[in-house]
Amino acid sequence: MQARVRGDAAIDLTLGYGADSYILSSEPHDPWKRRCFATLVDLAANSAQLHYPHPTRKSTLSTGAGQIPAAIEKFEAAGVIHRISHVSAEDLPLSLPVLDANFAQFVSWLENPINIDTLAEWLRFQLSEYVQRGHGPRMVTLDGRRQRQTGRVLPTVLEYWRSRSVEVSRIARTTGMAPSELRYAFDVVVRGLSYMEVINSTFGESEVSYFSHPVRNLLTISENRSLNNKEQLPDTLSWGRMLIYYLDREILTSRSGPHRDDRRVHPGSGGHRRGDVD
Repeated sequence: MQARVRGDAAIDLTLGYGADSYILSSEPHDPWKRRCFATLVDLAANSAQLHYPHPTRKSTLSTGAGQIPAAIEKFEAAGVIHRISHVSAEDLPLSLPVLDANFAQFVSWLENPINIDTLAEWLRFQLSEYVQRGHGPRMVTLDGRRQRQTGRVLPTVLEYWRSRSVEVSRIARTTGMAPSELRYAFDVVVRGLSYMEVINSTFGESEVSYFSHPVRNLLTISENRSLNNKEQLPDTLSWGRMLIYYLDREILTSRSGPHRDDRRVHPGSGGHRRGDVD
């Protein structure tokens, strides 16, 4: 669906990597890549200004090539997207009740075997060299004059994860994922709540619509407002979905010949192909 906004909007870097996954068309991939690509294109086309927050104070200063998703890097160079640089998720740690509520939601979601497979697929992409070459340097926090590496997650989540070691061990056995992989996923999910606070503190409560990565839409619990923005238009009006239709058609025709119409998508159909979760 096309993202519908009255003024400014915001996205996150995770959504940008999802869009890159669609553009790169390689493995491993983000299972929500088409939704990410369509949302980014629609917001770039329709919002007055487009913004994105950063996880740490150090990352707000990162300007090297390859340190942010390529799609966001190109749009930022063109003046379409602007980083929020005066405050980061690191500056707005989540409270214990918020972490508890979202941990319970995370555990409950992983009780479904289909969700386990989807998360595992997404983690393979997130932990790939393409994503981690930027993510690792971003997740170094600043403590006065010294820097400390926090295991690719924010310090608040690292400490919280240690406090839930018994439950984490049980989830790891059930899902077949390493505790560090689950911690990484949980950090990405709940960081969306901190990003929402970054956006609100910068622009005012509810002044900017935040379109987060779908994994955050699915799994976060917030007391003030949902990360899953409901302001949307039908698929038939989406520039992003239209691009997906033509790009998929060209790629699939060249690779598979003209008789694989069952693998093509149409602008009004949501843009789904087999294997997509969005």
